[in-house]
Amino acid sequence: DQVSWSFDEDKFFETSLASYDGSWPIMGDDYWVQLQEQIPQKSVHDIKCHFSKLEEDVRNIEAGLVPLPEYDDDDDRVTA
Repeated sequence: DQVSWSFDEDKFFETSLASYDGSWPIMGDDYWVQLQEQIPQKSVHDIKCHFSKLEEDVRNIEAGLVPLPEYDDDDDRVTA
C-alpha cells in the first residue's frame, strides 16, 4: 500500500499540516478531501496513510529512537 511522494508533494502536504489552525477536527473527511483536491494524483486514502506514517515518524523521533544528526562544526549550532 506504499505510494511514492515527490519532494514537492511531500512539501505541500507538510506545509498544509503546519498551517492547520486547529479550528476543526483534522480527522474529519472534509480536511482530507480538500487536501486531496490540491494533490489530485493522490487519493484520500493515500493522504491519510501518509499522515499516519508522519505521525509514526514523529513518535519515533520524540521517543529518541531516531538519532539526531551530528554536525562537524559546533559553532554553527543554535542554542536556546
